[in-house]
Amino acid sequence: MVYAKRMNPRNDNLKNGNDKPITSKDYIFLTIWIILVIFSIFLPGYHIVSQIDQMKLEESVGYQIGTANAYSVLKNNSVQDAHTIQNTTYVCVGVFIDDIRELNINNYRWIVDFYIWFISNSNSTSRGESFEVINGFVSEGDKKLQYWFQKGSLRYEQYEVIATISQNFDARLYPFDTQYLTIKIQDINDDINRLEYIPDIENSTVSDWAIIPGFEKIDRFYITVRPVTYKSNFGDPRFPGNRSTFSEIDFIVSVKRNNPILLFLGLSLGLIVAVTASILAFFITPTWVDPRFGLGIGGLFAAVATVMSTSSLLPIAGVPTMVGLLHEIGISIILFTLVESVISLYFYHNLNQRALSNLFDKISFFLFSTIFLIM
Repeated sequence: MVYAKRMNPRNDNLKNGNDKPITSKDYIFLTIWIILVIFSIFLPGYHIVSQIDQMKLEESVGYQIGTANAYSVLKNNSVQDAHTIQNTTYVCVGVFIDDIRELNINNYRWIVDFYIWFISNSNSTSRGESFEVINGFVSEGDKKLQYWFQKGSLRYEQYEVIATISQNFDARLYPFDTQYLTIKIQDINDDINRLEYIPDIENSTVSDWAIIPGFEKIDRFYITVRPVTYKSNFGDPRFPGNRSTFSEIDFIVSVKRNNPILLFLGLSLGLIVAVTASILAFFITPTWVDPRFGLGIGGLFAAVATVMSTSSLLPIAGVPTMVGLLHEIGISIILFTLVESVISLYFYHNLNQRALSNLFDKISFFLFSTIFLIM
């Protein structure tokens, strides 16, 4: 029986006459505490939610490929018959993405194997020899002319290309992010006044075998054509002034991850356990210092370890990510639970206000639990 009483000192002490009653000043303190926690955690958390909404907007395809001087088209939306070219300055370009050999978001690169063809109204000029992958590089021997033919004034050329693309991936919504893998093609000889690309929308597509491990099957394909202006004419006397504008055609493949919810839970499970353990410490009497503070300190180390392990999966971009922002909320809650435990211990032991300490713990439990669940 003695042991049972020692294990429940809060109930035992609340019955003695030494406990001071809760005063109006105490209620004022509790109100200030609630307001402080809301302004310190909930309002920044609400701001984080608005940041995530902005991330979603900036991740959308319209934001990724839409510009004032470009027209963007989805596959199967006809813009112009790709085989009726009347002007020699127009070159029809199509692409068949055969395989995506590697996608490395941490190193900002991906490797693609694709076929590209050019259809032009030209008797002699090869429009395929002078194209370049602007946002990547093609090693020697990785650009091969498969075949070509001339039918009247219509010239057809087809190349196989293996390119390593450098790209800034937007991983802020990881693991719910959508990546837009983009191949940018320009002609390095003729500016937009001498050559302008138009897309072969009907025949451009992605192979069913182009599957990236960890991502869903590719099912979205976009084409955009736009003029790109450089602040230099590269010393070419054909280009007046100190600027030059080239026609650029972009082939864009959107990919999403498999089972992002399960991946998110796996990344956040350590944080969820750490915050839950820290909040459960409010049910432990403040004078039991080791378990009361041990749960919070242990949860803090666990949350930091989870942040480090998650950061290793993402590129170092210097921008906030959704997972990182949520971890910041969790760590802030854990820090506030430790502050709450110090104050509760002070009420319980130093001021002999055990009833106030008990009420303070209950309010903090529901306050932190609600904020964490909402976030």
